[in-house]
Amino acid sequence: MRDYVAPKLDVLQVLVQEEPGGAQVLARVLDEEFRNRGIRTDCIALYHKRHMPGYSPLRCLASSRPGPLGTLRIGLSLLRLFRSTSPRQVLLHSPYAIALCAPLARLAGVKRRTALHHAPEVLQPRGVRWINKVWRLSGMYTCQVFPGAAAHEAYGAKRSCPTFAIPNRIALPPSQRDRSRCLQDVGIAAHRWIVLTVGRLAPEKNHQLLAGLADRFAEQADFVLIGDGELRAQFEREACIRPNFHLLGEMDRGRVSDWLAACDVFAFPSLCEGLSLSLLEARAAGCRIVASDIASNREALERYGNASFASPDDIDGWENLVRGALVDREHCEGIRATPSDDMEQMIESYINALQLDTDEELLARRGPIPKAAGPQFQL
Repeated sequence: MRDYVAPKLDVLQVLVQEEPGGAQVLARVLDEEFRNRGIRTDCIALYHKRHMPGYSPLRCLASSRPGPLGTLRIGLSLLRLFRSTSPRQVLLHSPYAIALCAPLARLAGVKRRTALHHAPEVLQPRGVRWINKVWRLSGMYTCQVFPGAAAHEAYGAKRSCPTFAIPNRIALPPSQRDRSRCLQDVGIAAHRWIVLTVGRLAPEKNHQLLAGLADRFAEQADFVLIGDGELRAQFEREACIRPNFHLLGEMDRGRVSDWLAACDVFAFPSLCEGLSLSLLEARAAGCRIVASDIASNREALERYGNASFASPDDIDGWENLVRGALVDREHCEGIRATPSDDMEQMIESYINALQLDTDEELLARRGPIPKAAGPQFQL
């Protein structure tokens, strides 16, 4: 356990854990873009779980997941941190960070406390869910942000404070290696089709469906899974018994970009999502996409002309759509904004939601910040 002391801040972001994941990537993007606009910002995690490939380590208040006594120590460290840095705004990522940090930030005198709900409420433990409901109704956080309209609707949160839907956006690093190199690294023959998925190895991601599909495409395709998580041992066993099923673990975003360029189909069978950054990266890469038919996936792929949807439990439907996508390999003709436009819109939307464009002290110090012009709307 160690305290961390930072200079006076405009925005302090708090994550539960350092690990590769959508919340962590978004926090890193916001941190970098805020700095580029002259906003004093920092990003910390409550504890370290796994390093994020391609990123410098986050400042963590604990080196591993804490027990009850460790959680108490983290709480005391957070209280001291909030008081010493005097952030004008705290941005809390995920339900655990909201449950622990919102009352501490209020106690420390932080006036603006924003809850960012990445995942659907159904994935939260019941106790954490009820704590956050109480915090919302009692004003422990003063603003809430959802990564899209579908995420807000699925969450079912009442609008007891200003509520914004800001669709996730991500800039895709350019691919550096060609398809043949990617396949050679894993030992896949050049003539084989590649079905790719990227995501945390967790039950709600429904990757078991892809293991079943691998059996049906044994003669034609290899299935490549990039990610890590609590189900790693299970999918290592799947990879051992299926020669066309490959678990590559976690990769930096540059290597993920290589595989997105190399794959023939991107498959995303998740049971529930906020607004998946992996799916947005596949869209930005122009992949042929087969995704589970849930509201957040349809929102992420809106106006994208090279996507199809199947029920997350209909393996026959998935087989038909994946087979059709593999046969029809024409380039996507979907209507998409450029990644730079998408990113700029998202950052401006966060600046607006966090009231950084109306903060008199901040404006006096660094000048006007552009107004939001992207797909952000107050609910």
